[in-house]
Amino acid sequence: MNNILLSADWHLTDNDIEKYRWNVFDVLIKTSIENQVNTIILSGDIFDRRDKHPGTLINSFINAILDIKQKINAEILILAGNHDTPLKNTYYWSFLNSIGIKYIWNPELFNDVYLLPFSPNPVEDWKELDFNNVKAIIMHQTIAGAVVDGDRVITDAPHPMPKLPDIPIYSGDIHRPQFIQGVTYIGVPHPTRFSEDWPNRFLLINDVDWSTYKEIPIESIRRCVLEISNAAVLNQTEFKKGDQLRIKFKLTNRGLALWPTEEQAIREWAKQKEVTIVSIEAILVDNIDTSIPTSNAEIDAGVELMPADQIIRTFGEEESLSQEIIDFGIKLVQECQ
Repeated sequence: MNNILLSADWHLTDNDIEKYRWNVFDVLIKTSIENQVNTIILSGDIFDRRDKHPGTLINSFINAILDIKQKINAEILILAGNHDTPLKNTYYWSFLNSIGIKYIWNPELFNDVYLLPFSPNPVEDWKELDFNNVKAIIMHQTIAGAVVDGDRVITDAPHPMPKLPDIPIYSGDIHRPQFIQGVTYIGVPHPTRFSEDWPNRFLLINDVDWSTYKEIPIESIRRCVLEISNAAVLNQTEFKKGDQLRIKFKLTNRGLALWPTEEQAIREWAKQKEVTIVSIEAILVDNIDTSIPTSNAEIDAGVELMPADQIIRTFGEEESLSQEIIDFGIKLVQECQ
């Protein structure tokens, strides 16, 4: 009997604003000890970028993953995800095999379970695979019908899938936990984007029966885009220490003079609550709704009003791009306008 822990889509980075993601190691160790886990399978996109990782990220990951092996003595397998696709011909993290971590970038059968790393053409790459007598499939693919942030539905799979056998299938890639067309999406252990507001989890499976699993809830921070028109409404929200917010402040012409006061009030609220304000954007509007937003649809409203240069600047900061690259991107957009 083998207890298996499934997780996916950690998207680890060395960005200070995303250090919270590294808490997943402590949670994984605690969960594995409590549930006597023998095998850990990480189903793709453990890192956010495919290559050119700084030494600090590499060393932090190696130390953390070896700490897991020392404390729980579990076999660890990592599938390559779409974020791991090599820039040239070599998978960056393949060197993990030399320290006892099995990194998988080609389909592989493991204890009667097929491990299928991300493929840009699964119809072709999997056509020779024999799924007879296979207990389950673990993969990293997006299928048509999957639901993502903002309740959007992926109507067409970005990489068309072959017909898969009627056996338990678990997948990474889609961050929102769900069961769709025979595929169970594992979900993320922490939010990665500011629009991910669903519960975070691990899955625990006993290899005697792959058709059932135990969900392990994980407490993490919230990351939200919040649209408001009055700083006072923040006192009626339920954000807590460590949560991260992007504030979009709807501002009328008549209220322009009050903007410095409102911005200061937002920052004072955040300091008191120990909430991180990642950005504050003033959006000029004619008519405003002073109610508190209750859904992502309301929270995301007005994003199209953000100037193009601000979009590029915000993206560049999120991705830790150099100021030179950000300025070059803004220049290109300006030349096209």
